[in-house]
Amino acid sequence: MFCTKCGNQVTSNVMFCPSCGAALPSRCSTLEKQRTIPRIYNASYVKPLIIGIVLLIIGVSAFHFIWGGDEPEDVAKKWISCIVDEKYDDTMKLYSVQFLAEQTTFFGMDELKQGISNLHYIIVDVAKEKASSFTYSTQKITDSTAIVTANDQGNRIIYIFEMAKINDKWLITKDRAQYSSDIQAKLMERSRKQFSPYRPY
Repeated sequence: MFCTKCGNQVTSNVMFCPSCGAALPSRCSTLEKQRTIPRIYNASYVKPLIIGIVLLIIGVSAFHFIWGGDEPEDVAKKWISCIVDEKYDDTMKLYSVQFLAEQTTFFGMDELKQGISNLHYIIVDVAKEKASSFTYSTQKITDSTAIVTANDQGNRIIYIFEMAKINDKWLITKDRAQYSSDIQAKLMERSRKQFSPYRPY
């Protein structure tokens, strides 16, 4: 290797000519390339990464909606939706363990689900309502307790939910219903047919 300024022969591991002190271009350019900060990402990965983040956000939002949501009203909406869609197992997950334990003390789990299925009959078959037909109001009692009221457009069905925040999740601890007289009559008639001891063979 030779110096481009004075022509003196130099070794390949020096940056400057020992004879004239001139910089050796090839050596300097090589070192500059080595000092260049390498790219830490590949552009082809950026789009999938963004899509993954968006899907994660959607998934977390869906999880909160399905398993209780962040607010008491979300739980009430999910309860109505599960009843209308006949997803009774999902409905049970919206109740507190204490509530289920109290209910199954007097009734078996099958009887409890049968009672919940009657609610589908009331909302869909009798009142001809959809989940979107209900309006909601929430009264926060404390930071961890609340009461949510759900009623249909005709005020023929009113559900009142007492809720508590347990392990950072809102759950139903008690519920009650108020029905118009015509719905009460049809519900009583249905109950007599279901539990009558005189059933045809």
